[in-house]
Amino acid sequence: MSPRTLDETYEKHFGKFPDEKDKNKLRLAVLNNILGCLDIKLFGGTYVGKTNISIHGTTQITNGVNRFPENIIYSEQIMSPFRNPGEKNVDSTMTTLGTQSKLQEGHYVHHFSVNPKNIEEDVKRVQATGLTESDIDMLKEGLRRGATYYDSAAKAGTENELLLWVQLKEGSKAVLPSFVDLVTVNENREIDLIEIQKLLAKEHIQSEIEKIELYCQKGITKVLNAPAGAEEKEL
Repeated sequence: MSPRTLDETYEKHFGKFPDEKDKNKLRLAVLNNILGCLDIKLFGGTYVGKTNISIHGTTQITNGVNRFPENIIYSEQIMSPFRNPGEKNVDSTMTTLGTQSKLQEGHYVHHFSVNPKNIEEDVKRVQATGLTESDIDMLKEGLRRGATYYDSAAKAGTENELLLWVQLKEGSKAVLPSFVDLVTVNENREIDLIEIQKLLAKEHIQSEIEKIELYCQKGITKVLNAPAGAEEKEL
């Protein structure tokens, strides 16, 4: 009934640690195994146990910012069926009441970046497989449908609306700014990408772009001013 340690979790998935007195060989063996995990390749991690390893993931996702102009928050009471044993007053025999606050409607925008070169040196050290097209496809599916797939009482009504994927050419050193403040959602729930359209149309940026993909639910999500050349796909 107690959680496993990091070393115990490693052995559950990969078997016993190699009996290596050479600490460097031990680190390389562990590195090779954990680099085979998609979540490590994407988001990195720090291993502290029989050896110490830190991996900077290829994918970085920012916190979400609500771009919907209305910001109405409401509160409602919730009740636990158990009394609070710490209460010494007359209310100690009563069940526990609490309050939760929710946003009536919001349209949150996240910026993310994917750089396969973040793990390039580690991949070369152990001759592992770096980020593949298949890995990218699974990441895209998670970004397109993750909120919709996850179901709970707290997130009821939360759905994915749109994914804008801008892929740069191989070897490009261009760094695009965060798109969060460039997205506008109006009172009619229309998503306006005019500022992103202007940014990507600049000559020095346009020349670095390999492709642009725009995923949304056609007929439900209304997108204004999509970037030129964007390939529209179903979310």
